Amino acid sequence: MKKILALLLCLVMCVCAFAGCGENTDSDKPTVLTLGLEQDIDNFDPFTNQQNPFVRIINFNCYETLFHYNEDMELVMDLATEYKKVDDTTYTFKLREGVKFHNGEAFTADDVIYTINTIKDEATGAWRNSQYANVAEMKAIDSLNLEIKLAAPQAGFIDNLAYTAIVSKSTTPKDLTTKPVGTGAFKFVSWTPNDSIKFEKFDEYWEADKVNAEELIMKVIPDATVAVTSLQSGTVQFLGSVDIESANTIANDNNLVLLESKYASTVYEVEIGRHNNPALADKDVVKAMFLALDRETVAKNVFSGKASASKSPFPSAAKYFAEVDTDGYDLEEAKKVLAGTKYKDGFSFEVYVLNSDMASQQTMIIWQDALKELGIEMKINICEVSVWLDAYLNRSYDMIANYYSMVGTDPSTYCSVIMTALADYQTKDLPDLNKLILDSANGSDEKVREDGYKTIQEQIVEYRPVASYVECTNLNGTSKDLSDITVNAMGHAFLKYASFK
Repeated sequence: MKKILALLLCLVMCVCAFAGCGENTDSDKPTVLTLGLEQDIDNFDPFTNQQNPFVRIINFNCYETLFHYNEDMELVMDLATEYKKVDDTTYTFKLREGVKFHNGEAFTADDVIYTINTIKDEATGAWRNSQYANVAEMKAIDSLNLEIKLAAPQAGFIDNLAYTAIVSKSTTPKDLTTKPVGTGAFKFVSWTPNDSIKFEKFDEYWEADKVNAEELIMKVIPDATVAVTSLQSGTVQFLGSVDIESANTIANDNNLVLLESKYASTVYEVEIGRHNNPALADKDVVKAMFLALDRETVAKNVFSGKASASKSPFPSAAKYFAEVDTDGYDLEEAKKVLAGTKYKDGFSFEVYVLNSDMASQQTMIIWQDALKELGIEMKINICEVSVWLDAYLNRSYDMIANYYSMVGTDPSTYCSVIMTALADYQTKDLPDLNKLILDSANGSDEKVREDGYKTIQEQIVEYRPVASYVECTNLNGTSKDLSDITVNAMGHAFLKYASFK
């Protein structure tokens, strides 16, 4: 009898064991989220780092902002719980209680003040300096309430705050270069350059109970084909950015999901060193060159129809967008325009393109062939990020290919990030443009701002210190089992709620 009971008990235990194996329990789910980055970063300094992997991912997951735009372009509160526009130049902010930095310090209004003052300090070299130059006074009403006064109205001020990482007042930009300290869901662990960046869940995060991943690993995978293969094999579960060819592969794989933003907020562009190359300072020469760029073909073939030809330096989602760039592809007209310049016999120039930016590479090849018909030689320099970044930051290029995703909808953010940085370089001889950019950002009269931004768009198209050729939605790839990742139209990825099915 005892043997029979023992046998029955053993059978019951076996059945329970096998039944347990078939359940999708929480303990069975992965706790490590691995991302693929199209390039490595140079540092973790939020004041100076302009690289897409940093701006789009690290900025919102290791660091945090007061609030951010979600996929519907609605503001979601983060370190702030509410804000109020008291008048045209005064804002108040109520900050979140119980927030800690990764170093254990409590988050307070003084940290916001310190962050903005550090950006305003010319010695910092912050690329958002111009966005905060208008801040006249900041006051901590108490530890969790803040007042900011502007010297003049600034319509894009909230947009600026929506992607400004807040840092601890006890840190310096130099400290943050190699060891980021934020308030985000993921705390920095280690960085192996050109290989990976590791983070772990911050147990004292203000919303820690909703953070599912215990570890966050960012793998540097500059080769787009390898990145997609890694996604297919499960080596990574999310790609921070994908090109069009990769997007098509992902869309046709039943085990993968292509995430496409609801709005087209990304523009592909070239920045032109008018201050470096005399031929490119001649607006008729540049006009001829762009008449030879078939943007419709680029949108259709290079971007597989997921883009459209740009009609403005601004994306069409921008406030005050105007169709001011309406010249289409016309090679014969291009030849006539060039013939009227002193460069009618042609010239040569070099364009820098990131080795991970396949769309720009393909576009430049198409354009290169067309320019040959004008006697213009385009030398395409496909380079590593360090070479590209050095040329970009020092404005030492003839031309450089880039892409930019606008934050919010106010064009002052585009102008402050892209155009203001060129004021001492390719737009130095365009003082009216630079003044108009500042005046339009700081105005409050809607009609005046609308007229100002229309003129800005017209002047950018006329002289082309920067030239957009297509606008497109933001694209990311995930495994089918991964859910609850939010990516907005600017490509900003929010990973704290990410979970595996």
